[in-house]
Amino acid sequence: MQSASYTSNLIKLPFIQALRWFLLGLPIAVLFYQSNGVNLQQVFWIQAFFSLIILVAEVPSGWFADRYSYKKSMFIGALFICFGDFVYVFANQFDFFLVAVFFLAIGSSLISGCDSALLYDTLLELDKKDEYIFWDSKMYRAAYYSEGFAGLIGGGLALYSLRSPYIAQAVIILFILPLILSLKEPTSNKEKQETSTIKETIQFLLSNPLLLSLIFYFAWLNAGGITFVWQVQAYLKQLNTPLIYFGLIWAILQFSTGIFSNYTSKFASLLSQKQSLFSFLCFISFGYLALSYNASPYGLIIFFIFFFNRAMMGPISRDMINKLIPSHQRATILSIKNLFMRLFFCLIGPYIGSIVDTQNSNIAFFNCFFIFGTGGLILFIICFQTIDKTNKIQSN
Repeated sequence: MQSASYTSNLIKLPFIQALRWFLLGLPIAVLFYQSNGVNLQQVFWIQAFFSLIILVAEVPSGWFADRYSYKKSMFIGALFICFGDFVYVFANQFDFFLVAVFFLAIGSSLISGCDSALLYDTLLELDKKDEYIFWDSKMYRAAYYSEGFAGLIGGGLALYSLRSPYIAQAVIILFILPLILSLKEPTSNKEKQETSTIKETIQFLLSNPLLLSLIFYFAWLNAGGITFVWQVQAYLKQLNTPLIYFGLIWAILQFSTGIFSNYTSKFASLLSQKQSLFSFLCFISFGYLALSYNASPYGLIIFFIFFFNRAMMGPISRDMINKLIPSHQRATILSIKNLFMRLFFCLIGPYIGSIVDTQNSNIAFFNCFFIFGTGGLILFIICFQTIDKTNKIQSN
């Protein structure tokens, strides 16, 4: 009976992801902001503020999840997200958007890491931890397809009104609450270990060079991915793309990510850990470099490089990191990874947004190539050396 309860988590988690990422407003978000008097630099400031709030809340929320339960943390987080979505419905100026993303950020920080941690611990309960990449890919595949359908529907609703996708989104997100309440909390693996304080978790992280280097590396590359996402609509606008195609293009990109994710396990089995790490850096760096040339509809083909990388890097990075974390510290450490990702975005995002506003997307993409490529290469070398040292220690 216990096994059946935990198995049900594997069915419910993809549905939760699908509802959470059914973002009807995302394909036209920049246009919606601009229709309310917000320029692109301010868009990046809004997203930077979102990241700043997460910086403050990320680690305490991760500790809360480890201390009290993933399920409670996810439910409270979902409530905050619901409230933030409803504020978005009525927002009509820069300050109101800041209020909305404040609630969304608190909610996201409470959920952040909990879904992956709950999945990993569920698989531990079922003695299936070696299947993590498969199940993680399946969980996020639901999110990608959901974003894709949301792009189609949201783009259609936007033809009626740019605010209507946000109204529908605020209603649909309410259905996530009963699903979260029905989850089975994995506990037996945690009961074997004492709960750690935040200080003890940080000390554990600092004493594990491989884990720390992987967290910095993936946080940096994820920041590069988020920075790209918030430039997609500006690039489409630079190409004078009709509004009706915004949702369609976003949907195609999300569907492609879902299709790519079917091959994540295969991709992981073909490459060594070092090869995987280097490939992720190459995809992001050369994707930005290719987009830095003259704006052209052919540039949309390069978008698929970023979304292929997203499908591969997410599950593989979480698997690498989860293997190095004890269950009673899992959500906290995953939150620390997200904290650094948000910090990097806060430092870089507004600068890139100002370049798009004052110059163009191509120059912004080249800056991203230089920044994320150079920083990523340095962090990759550190990871490379740390992996070698760890392997030598383990072999002795």
